[in-house]
Amino acid sequence: MFFSKKVYLIFGGLFLLAFLIRIPYLSYPQEPVFDEAHYINFAERTLAGEKDIDIHPPLARLIFAGILWLAPYDANNFPFFRLRLLAVFAGSLLAGIVYLIAQKLYRNQILALLPALMVIFDGALISYSRMILPDILILVFGFLGILLLIQDSRNTFLFSGIMFGLAAAIKWSGLAFLASGLIYLYLKKKYYTAFLLIFICLGAYLATFVMLGDRISEIPSLTQAMFKGHILIGDHPSKSPPWKWPFADDQFILWGNGKDDIIKISPNLFSWTAVIISLAVTIYLAVKRKSFSYIFLLGGYFASYLPFFFISRPLFLYHYFPALIFGFLLVPGFIKLISEMLFEREIKKPAVYFAGGVVLFFLIFIPFIY
Repeated sequence: MFFSKKVYLIFGGLFLLAFLIRIPYLSYPQEPVFDEAHYINFAERTLAGEKDIDIHPPLARLIFAGILWLAPYDANNFPFFRLRLLAVFAGSLLAGIVYLIAQKLYRNQILALLPALMVIFDGALISYSRMILPDILILVFGFLGILLLIQDSRNTFLFSGIMFGLAAAIKWSGLAFLASGLIYLYLKKKYYTAFLLIFICLGAYLATFVMLGDRISEIPSLTQAMFKGHILIGDHPSKSPPWKWPFADDQFILWGNGKDDIIKISPNLFSWTAVIISLAVTIYLAVKRKSFSYIFLLGGYFASYLPFFFISRPLFLYHYFPALIFGFLLVPGFIKLISEMLFEREIKKPAVYFAGGVVLFFLIFIPFIY
């Protein structure tokens, strides 16, 4: 057991809280929201036996197709609730995983709660935890891999590499988690282990193609075709350049009924602003105090964010989510510094104030989330 029973009980409570926030009105609307139409199409075609139909690796559509396969459904009554429930479960699990990562890095239960609460009460993450989209699965696999890796245990190392491979097998952007893991091992001076992690990740990634029925010899040509597919992606009205993402700019409407009801990607502006401040603070602390945790988390943030500046295809605000959560994990360092400067090292009071701000901004944007 890597954590105490109390920590696991808090994990369960956070999961339940996140679940209760994400589950209301899950069947609404009874039509595709944003890119759900694409992934529903991919899942049905995969279930029908088609293989190479997407510009992304196959794991997401295999998972969605597997859920559809579990129970028959009427073509005129698509089971939106069933597939969206997977996203709710994944998004709720993510909150608990982030809590455990913070607990491992900060070894303080109050500080560890803050990043988890930021995940739970972020409108953008809530929306993506309620839709048939793959991005929340990338976050769960990726941060679960981080959690397993930082245990520094042989028993969990293999599974961390597998999780990184599964994240990459959903979208190539999931490779940022492997990069973050390599940064961790480099800082630990575990160079041989870093090479081993790459091979485990690659093996898990390739295995998903085998599950789909592809032969290993076909994968290079499939990779080339996926790469060309990304290049050919056309312009999109909701695209957003990476430099705008930390400021929660270019928010866009996910769905609307053409009258008075919309679902909008609605970041928690309080939390996202705290990430910007925490980045500046922890860069200073990482240099001054040479804190291993701060350097690792900063490495994870920039490994998840900077590569997008070199990608020419249209990008969207949701591509920032992995870096955002690394940013959430930096916030406890900022709160700890505030407690030292203004509260005589008492962490509870500034943490409660901060958590209150997170919840307040969530409540303000509720009308655009559900």
